[in-house]
Amino acid sequence: AYMAEHARQLVALGVRLVGGCCGTTPEHIAAVREALTRPVQAPVATIRGVTRTVEPKVEAAAPAEPTPLAQKLGKSFVVTVEVDPPRGIHDRKELEGCRRLRQAGVDAIDVADNPMARLRMSPWAMCARIQAEVGLETILHFTTRDRNLVRLQSDLLAVHALGVRNILVLRGDPPQMGDYPNATAVSDVKPSGLVRLIKDFNRGRDVANNSIGAPTAFTVGVALNPSAPDPDKEAKVLERKIQAGADFICTMPVFDADALDRFFRLMGGIPVPLLMGILPLSSYRHAEFLHNELPGLSIPQDVRSRMRAASDGREEGVKIAAELLAAVRSRIAGVYLVPSFGRYDAVVELVKVARDQVRA
Repeated sequence: AYMAEHARQLVALGVRLVGGCCGTTPEHIAAVREALTRPVQAPVATIRGVTRTVEPKVEAAAPAEPTPLAQKLGKSFVVTVEVDPPRGIHDRKELEGCRRLRQAGVDAIDVADNPMARLRMSPWAMCARIQAEVGLETILHFTTRDRNLVRLQSDLLAVHALGVRNILVLRGDPPQMGDYPNATAVSDVKPSGLVRLIKDFNRGRDVANNSIGAPTAFTVGVALNPSAPDPDKEAKVLERKIQAGADFICTMPVFDADALDRFFRLMGGIPVPLLMGILPLSSYRHAEFLHNELPGLSIPQDVRSRMRAASDGREEGVKIAAELLAAVRSRIAGVYLVPSFGRYDAVVELVKVARDQVRA
């Protein structure tokens, strides 16, 4: 009876061929045939009024004022330093380090997002703590590795609410490198896609073109490896990031000025400000480990030989970094300093070197 009644309703709506699928028996077909021998009356058409729901418009707002970092980029020499969040709940050591860096004249603190895929405190929390407790602007490293498309957007809204405005978009180190090799990597978007998504947020729209109520005010940076094994591929990826709307570039640590210059020539110039990564070496063993064990890093033989011959590895590492900075300073917008093993003494020295070179 159920199938027969629905067959009559379908015919009344205009269907010309009615049958059955899996589970239909001869009895079902007989019931349908018998039901359709009786006259079927078409339903009476009715007209219903439809109320159109108009989506609220994004709040009309003047263009957001650029972040202090954005105002400096390309106009003055910028110095930032990377800080890793703690591996537990206490951040006193990191905050003390940031206070030292502020006194040294750093413009902003880069906060890493679980580098080497090892568990650390959320970089959002660290950014919020630094800005509240130290008064230094931060750059949040924001990876695509751990977030699907919904979570990416949700997290961006959250960090904006916390007052974080500078984002460095990264793919993130693969879980296989870290503490939890069986963890699932999520990559709904590539870094260039995330840059485009953030720029949509700055226009007040999400990835589905829905209103988010008001535009965000993010400044967006992207990563570059000038010493990549395939420079042509790296250049194409960077071009996509720039076309997506990147505001600035941070490089991986550079140890060879010629490699940076070769990449500049390959690109035919770079249209957005570039901060060159500098990691002061602390020993010959440190240099060999980075060169052989860290993907994407290449340290020239002459640099490793200098570290091997040095009586004081830390002092020689700072000297090499200072020479590199002097060689390229006129061609970059600033430096992105990476402390070794969470020790800030060497980078504090390099901050002073950078400021002295700018004044010279």
